[in-house]
Amino acid sequence: MRVRLQLPEPDPLSPEDVEAILAKIRERYGDEVENWFGLGFFAGMRTSEQIALRWSDVDLKDNVVKVQRARVRHEEKETKTATTRHHELSARARVYLDHQRAHTQLKGDAVFLDPVTAKPYNDDKPPRERYWRPVLAALGLRYREPYQMRHTYATMAIMAGASPIYVARQMGNSPRIVFKHYARWIESPDRGRERAKIDAFLADAWAK
Repeated sequence: MRVRLQLPEPDPLSPEDVEAILAKIRERYGDEVENWFGLGFFAGMRTSEQIALRWSDVDLKDNVVKVQRARVRHEEKETKTATTRHHELSARARVYLDHQRAHTQLKGDAVFLDPVTAKPYNDDKPPRERYWRPVLAALGLRYREPYQMRHTYATMAIMAGASPIYVARQMGNSPRIVFKHYARWIESPDRGRERAKIDAFLADAWAK
């Protein structure tokens, strides 16, 4: 019987924490490692999808990444939902991919290579244990799994006013999953606005 892994509940990092993490990574480990985590925060792909990302999947002219494969335990397979999606790059995500071109685009099709081995990552253990864990400790931040980069992207997009339907499409989730996991962030920016609509309607109706 196949056992489903329980993914961590959303515990996103604040914008200030994100910037501190990226700055510390750049200071300690350089531009190439920062690009890995920067794309994680500002594109929100699953780690397995980011590991398998190829330059042939990246359309910088149209600012789109075709997410169509994943790599788990040395094995390349379909995405978790077995579908291909076209992810629109945010401005910040585009910057990290532009910077990454200098490191890997002439070395083959893999967007990300392990700087230590010069080979593609097979799983998320090297970036997690070599860079992520030490940097969070150095900054005194409570430990979260790197998967929280994906949750950070989702909540950031929702708080910016992006439609939950758009966020679901960007992340390769169903709208039901987005509403289930991110309901309190969806409700937060809308609560006052929606209440104001009701108040305005009632005031107008009662005035008549």
